[in-house]
Amino acid sequence: MSWPAGKARGKKTGGRKKGTPNKRTAMLSEEFEKIGLHIPSHLSKLLPALSPKDQVDVLLKLMDFLYPKRKPCSVAPETGKKSLHDEILEYIEGN
Repeated sequence: MSWPAGKARGKKTGGRKKGTPNKRTAMLSEEFEKIGLHIPSHLSKLLPALSPKDQVDVLLKLMDFLYPKRKPCSVAPETGKKSLHDEILEYIEGN
C-alpha cells in the first residue's frame, strides 16, 4: 500500500502537540502542586542526609531522566581508569 497523497512523510498528523504532557502526567503534577510538593527542592533537602554512596546512586539514576541514553561502545575500557560511579563518589566525598 502506498503512502496517501497529500500526507507528508515524517510529519505529525494527529495526537498531542509536541511538548504537551499526557493526561496521567498532568494529573500527577496537579496533585503534587495541591499538596505543595516540588520534587527538585524536596530532593535537594534530602540528598545531603544520604551517605555519599547513596548520593551517587540517586544522582546516577536521575541522569536517566535528564540525558539521552547512549549506545554502548564496543571498545574495552582502559585499565586502571576509574568508573563514573567512583569519580562521582570521590568528588562528593571531597566536598
